[in-house]
Amino acid sequence: MATQTTKKRSTTIKHTIIPQPQVMKRLPGEFQLDSDTHITADALSRNTAKYLSSALADGTGFRFPVAASGREPGPGSISMKLDPASTDLGEEGYTLTIQPERIQIQASHPAGLFYACQSLLQLLPREILKKSEKSRIRWVVPCMTIKDQPQFPWRGLMLDVARNFHTKAFIKRYIDLLAFYKMNRLHLHLTDGQAWTLQIRHYPRLADRRKIPPHTNPARGVYTQKDIREIVRYAASRHVMIIPEIEFPCHSDAILDCYPELMCVNNPARTGGHGHKEYCPGRDDVYDFIKNVLTEVAEIFDAPYIHIGGDEYFGTAWENCPDCQKRIKREKLGDGDSPELQTLFSNCQGSPRKYLLYRYMMRRIAKQVVSLKRIPILWDDLSWRGEFPEKTVFIQWHYKGLFDWMQQVDAPDDPAREAALAGHPVITAPASHLYFDYFNGGKLIQRIYEFEPVPRGLKADQAKYVLGPQACMWEHAQEKIDGMLFPRLIALAEQAWTPKRLRKWAEFSARLDQHYPRLKILGVQYTKPVTLPIIGESRPVGSWDIPKMEGGLKEWLINDIVTGRGQYELTLKLKSGRTSDPVIRAFWTDDGHEMPVVPIKTKGNLWVYRFKIPDVKLQGLYSARLYLKGDGRSDSCGEGFLRRIR
Repeated sequence: MATQTTKKRSTTIKHTIIPQPQVMKRLPGEFQLDSDTHITADALSRNTAKYLSSALADGTGFRFPVAASGREPGPGSISMKLDPASTDLGEEGYTLTIQPERIQIQASHPAGLFYACQSLLQLLPREILKKSEKSRIRWVVPCMTIKDQPQFPWRGLMLDVARNFHTKAFIKRYIDLLAFYKMNRLHLHLTDGQAWTLQIRHYPRLADRRKIPPHTNPARGVYTQKDIREIVRYAASRHVMIIPEIEFPCHSDAILDCYPELMCVNNPARTGGHGHKEYCPGRDDVYDFIKNVLTEVAEIFDAPYIHIGGDEYFGTAWENCPDCQKRIKREKLGDGDSPELQTLFSNCQGSPRKYLLYRYMMRRIAKQVVSLKRIPILWDDLSWRGEFPEKTVFIQWHYKGLFDWMQQVDAPDDPAREAALAGHPVITAPASHLYFDYFNGGKLIQRIYEFEPVPRGLKADQAKYVLGPQACMWEHAQEKIDGMLFPRLIALAEQAWTPKRLRKWAEFSARLDQHYPRLKILGVQYTKPVTLPIIGESRPVGSWDIPKMEGGLKEWLINDIVTGRGQYELTLKLKSGRTSDPVIRAFWTDDGHEMPVVPIKTKGNLWVYRFKIPDVKLQGLYSARLYLKGDGRSDSCGEGFLRRIR
C-alpha cells in the first residue's frame, strides 16, 4: 500500500518520458540541436512542424525554419511525415527515430506526430520548457527508436467550472498540461446548482448577471459562444477534445431560477418556496426547451459527444405532479418496474419510485442528442440495471461497495463492468479512485497508477467497450487545482496510455522525480508526495457539522492512512452540540467485505474504536462509515482521527 515516499531510489533512469512508450531501443550517440537545425515536413505535417518549431525556439532561442520535405532528410534535420496508409499504430501512434545526424518522425494521423513531439520535448533538458533560454546548455537528445501508441482512446480530465468559474486562460493552460502528458479529453462541467456558465442565445436570461439570484455564486462568470469557440480551436491544435456537460434533471438550480416555469406545477420552488429544483419530466414544452439548448451546444462544440448529466436527483415534486403522473400512465412506465429497483430505492432521498420518470426523461434527452448527430454521455445510475439508453456512453462514478448517498445503499455492481457486459461504451471515473478532489495531489499516487480501468473478468470482446479513464476535479477554486491534481494526474496519464505489462511502479517513480523540476518551470503548484504515516501517528480523517441533527451518516475514505495490515484505532471527538453514541458499522474493501469494529472507550465527548485489517489490497476501497443520532433540535459538530497502532 506504500503510495508515496521521500527516500531516494536506486532505480536507473533510462529515459524521462511519461507516459512510458510501448517499444524503445537505445542507440549509440546523441543528436544536438543548434542554430543550423531545421525542420522538414510534408504538406499534411506542416501544422505540427510549426508547433514543434515554436516550442523549440521558445526554449533554445534558436530559429527552426520549416521547409518542405525533400527526398531524403539531410544532416541536422528533424523530418516529419504523415503516412495515412500506416495504420498499424492507430490514430495516435507514432515512430520516433533519433540518430546523430537527424531525427525522423512518422505517423498515420496528425495526433501521432504531435505526441512524438511531446516525447522529443521530454527527452531534451528540462530548460527547453523555459522561454528563450540563453544559457550555455547543450541541447542534446539521446539516440533511440520509439514505436508507441496508447492503450485507451479516452484519457481525460473533468473540470468543474460551474461551482467555481475557471478563466479562459486557465483552461488553455490545462489544455497544454494535458497535451504534454498525452491526455486527450477535457470534460467541462458547465452547469450545476450554483451557476450556469454558457451563453445560450435562445435564452438570454441564463447569461444575464442581473438575473443571478443572491444565493448563487456571486463570483461566477459566463463563457460567451466566442470564448468557447476559441477554447475549442485551441484544444484542437493540441489534439484535446472539449466535452461539454449540461446537467439534467437535477443540479439545475441556476437555470430553474431563471426559468422556474420548467419545474413541476406543484413544486413550491417555482414560486419562491422550498423544494428541490428539478425539471418536470411530464411536460413536452420542457423537452422543447432542452432541445433548443442542446442545439446551440452542438453548434459551438465540435466534439462528437454531449454529456447530459443524469445523477443525484430527488423527484420529490414528481410524485404529486399531475403532468408527471399522466406521463407514467400514458407511457406505461410502471411496466419497467421491478422488485430489485424497489429494494434499491426503498430508503432513497426523494421519491422511492423516481427512477421511472428519470429513465424516461434521460432516454428522451439522449434521443435528442442523437438527433443532433452527437453521442450522449450519462453518469451511471443505479436505476438502469443494464437497460441503458441506445447509442449512449456511460461514465462510471460508482464503485462496487461505494455508498450511494442519494439512494442510501451500497452500489451492488461495478457500473463499468455492467455497461461493458451490455455492449455500451463506458468511461471509468470511479469516485473511489479517480475523484481527485479527495485528498491532495501528493497522496495515493501508486494506487492511482496501478488502478485498472478494465474491470476484472471481462473477455476481450467485452473489454473493448471500456474507452479509458478520466479524473474528476469537483468544486475547488482554480488556484487550488494544481495542488489537487499534481502529481496524481501524471500517474493517471501513464496508466491510461501504457499497457499494464509495461508499467512498473519503481521505474515510474524514478521518472516522476525527474518531472518535478519540469512542473516547477511550467508553473504548476504541485503537492509534494508525503511520507506515509508511521505507526502510532494520528491523522485527521474527516469531520461533521450538522445543524439540528436528527440522524446523519458520514463516510470517510481512509486509503491514505491504511498503509498495511495491522490494527487501527479511530477516535471521534464531539467539538460542540449534542449526539448520542456514534455507531461505526463497517470498513469496506472493493469486494464489499465488512470488518468488525470494536468499541474501546466512551468518555464524555470522546469515542474510540478499533479494527483489524488482515491484508491490504492496493485496489481496495477503505472507508469508515459513521452513523450519528441527535434529538432533532441540537446542532452536532465533531471530527475523527485515525492511527495505526501496530
